[in-house]
Amino acid sequence: MLISYSGFSQRLTAPTTEAVNYLERSVWRLTVLAPGILNESRIGPKSGVMASRGLSIGRGTISLNFSPYINTYVSVGGRYFYNLSRRYVKGKSTKFNSANYLMIRTNYTFPPFLIDYEPRITIGVLQGLSVNALWGIQRTFQSNIYLNFATGVKIAPNGYGLAGNFIVGYTFLNKKGPRY
Repeated sequence: MLISYSGFSQRLTAPTTEAVNYLERSVWRLTVLAPGILNESRIGPKSGVMASRGLSIGRGTISLNFSPYINTYVSVGGRYFYNLSRRYVKGKSTKFNSANYLMIRTNYTFPPFLIDYEPRITIGVLQGLSVNALWGIQRTFQSNIYLNFATGVKIAPNGYGLAGNFIVGYTFLNKKGPRY
């Protein structure tokens, strides 16, 4: 009888980690390397929507000459955080959605508003819509410094290729404070 009672209590505690909402309801971040702002909002226990707006800085090069340009962009995508429960169970921080994720993102880049054009340099199409499939890692540290690395593929009207980003930024505290 004692054995069946202890087995019953183990079954009660095991599934409780699956009922936890690991994601923050809403997280706002200011990005530094590519200046902008982004918001991540929870739509499920392990999924969210990310929207961002910012500047895209690039350059076309040939030999020692280059043509720098600056565009603005908007981006919206869905993220699925696949290792939140594992991080939570291991006692690792899930602060401000610190986890690995899979993402489908649409991105629209507006025409450049600043360009230093060098006639000999072809810099390609600087504007348009793309769809990206990404795998990424994001972490927010104690000082609210945010790091995000993502890599994957993109499809655009002018073709397909590799996609990715490296983001450094600052995460704003929500009114309730961080959840670890």
